[in-house]
Amino acid sequence: MFPNRIDLGLGRAPGTDARTAQLLTRSGGDPQSFANSILDLTGWFSDEGLAHSTPITSNVGTGTNVPMWVLGSSENGASIAGQLGLPFSIASHFTPDNYREKVNLYRSTFKSTAPTAQIEEPYVMAGINVVVAPTDEEAQRIWTTTQMMLLDMQTGRQQLMQPPVDPEEIGTEQERALIESMFSVKAVGSPETVRKKLEEFTEHSGADELIVVTYAYDPEDRKRSMEMLADLWL
Repeated sequence: MFPNRIDLGLGRAPGTDARTAQLLTRSGGDPQSFANSILDLTGWFSDEGLAHSTPITSNVGTGTNVPMWVLGSSENGASIAGQLGLPFSIASHFTPDNYREKVNLYRSTFKSTAPTAQIEEPYVMAGINVVVAPTDEEAQRIWTTTQMMLLDMQTGRQQLMQPPVDPEEIGTEQERALIESMFSVKAVGSPETVRKKLEEFTEHSGADELIVVTYAYDPEDRKRSMEMLADLWL
């Protein structure tokens, strides 16, 4: 939908579950360490090619001035993005709690005068789960693959992506409520349903742009969803 665009997303999550991260001696790191790493990156990508914390230079990255985004799901991420004067991409698609407050925190702490600043005004990208299909019922059925993925993660069950099922076949009523609360930021349905939900989410989040996440067991369903999304939104 946006060809010829490459942005660098910076996050401090370990990239896996807690037990695997421990075995790999990998952690999310503290917020200040994360901020210092961003300072180094901006230095390496600058015209001088010098990091802030080490005399090591980057001949490959020098002068590229790569556009950078801070990826975050917490108040710490929002605050770091604001204080460093960088765009903020919030993971509202899987951490929906208080996402609006985090966006407001980012905007209130934004400093265009920071040495790392790449933009003059706050700029927010918000994540949302999207599945578009000809009917609401078909989209909801495709969406069950995502619901089962989350349920597997929560229960520690390891299995491949599952084909869609009837919505009432997923877990218990309590488990379905948990899934709904964790993936409440979504636009799943027919083109008209999805358009309305995207408009509502854009207004409520105050996002400048959206990043969509679409899981589907059948690649053709995912492709069709993207095509229909492009038709209704662009």
